[in-house]
Amino acid sequence: MKKSVVLFDVLSPLFEGVEESFEVLANEQKFYFRTAVFGTAGTRNPKNFLQDAAVCGEFLAEIDSDIIEGGGGHPHSVMSVVAEAFRHHRSKLESSAIAIANSLLLPWEDSEQIRDYVLQSKSLSLRLLCFASLSSAFVILPGGWGTMLEVAFVGQLIDHALRCRSESLLWRINPSVRLGWIPPMIAVGNSFDWLKEFQVAGAELDTLSRDRGSDQLVTVVKDIEEAKVLLKQSKIQWEKCLSSVV
Repeated sequence: MKKSVVLFDVLSPLFEGVEESFEVLANEQKFYFRTAVFGTAGTRNPKNFLQDAAVCGEFLAEIDSDIIEGGGGHPHSVMSVVAEAFRHHRSKLESSAIAIANSLLLPWEDSEQIRDYVLQSKSLSLRLLCFASLSSAFVILPGGWGTMLEVAFVGQLIDHALRCRSESLLWRINPSVRLGWIPPMIAVGNSFDWLKEFQVAGAELDTLSRDRGSDQLVTVVKDIEEAKVLLKQSKIQWEKCLSSVV
């Protein structure tokens, strides 16, 4: 099942010319619960970063969620630890969930060894759109500029989807959003407390309160155990959302 796919930056219409593997992910599996994990691809990480990454990967396999993360082949990066823990735990559970690397086309990255699919983009813009298109939930682990870019991009798309619904880009490219699902963003650790300031109001607040019980685009939790609780709840809510319309 492992494939390497080059995604060209052709955005009119969105994703035109994408090869077979991306079409499988975007179409045949469009209603599989899939969690995007954002975090550092660097190699000098505190031990607790890597421990949280491993727990996250194992738990996503446990709840039978696909994962999509930013790739990178270094074994001590958060992204590789998430993918390796997911793959190892999945094999014990005989889960059918899949691991996807959504990486830039860089010569030093080798993501294939511990992922089932590798999506390689020639630009940041298409890579970010792939995250937004293929994900049902987002987990944010500590990271750098790349992580902040991913958070800002996805947060903007979700905010716009709350305001504009069928007129929004996220509605156009994410099948679950078209059915009424609002993907949760869960940030792990006190370093993300500043994200609590990003709130919505009016009709958008009513939507978030109804679907998530929150007025924040990003839910900040103190540790990975709290994130696990929210992820499990999110998958149950996602299944209810889809069962009511599919």
